[in-house]
Amino acid sequence: MRHDDIHIPAYGGRLFDPDRFPFLEGRQQETSWRNTEANPLPVNNRTVLHLLEALQLLQVKVPGGGPAEARRLSFRALDIEQIGHVYEGLLDHTAKRATEPFLGLAGSRDKEPEFPLSELEKVRAKGEADLIKFVKEVTGRSPNAIQKA
Repeated sequence: MRHDDIHIPAYGGRLFDPDRFPFLEGRQQETSWRNTEANPLPVNNRTVLHLLEALQLLQVKVPGGGPAEARRLSFRALDIEQIGHVYEGLLDHTAKRATEPFLGLAGSRDKEPEFPLSELEKVRAKGEADLIKFVKEVTGRSPNAIQKA
């Protein structure tokens, strides 16, 4: 890439290739930016703020099974290879359009499911005991921890 003030050599990467991840532009897989109109998800400033904050805080598990600690992450000290690992880790995530409100449930270990709020409301309509039983099954948390939360 050439610019009046700087020269950035091309390394053959696909970092800015719009066809690598067409979902970011609201297009279907196997479509091209050349002949398919982009329809990206509308993202407001508040969402971007939350994303940037999440990138700056690293949740570190504490030895002994205690709650995870939030530690501020500085990107200043990262070299190019480490930045590549961070970028690759971000690519492991997928964005999906929610058709209704969802609620994320805090769980134990790697159990942190997300459910449509309407589904949780249906379970709650059967009674508090049914809701606690359901949340216990999907999160692995104890009934006492669920009630306390």
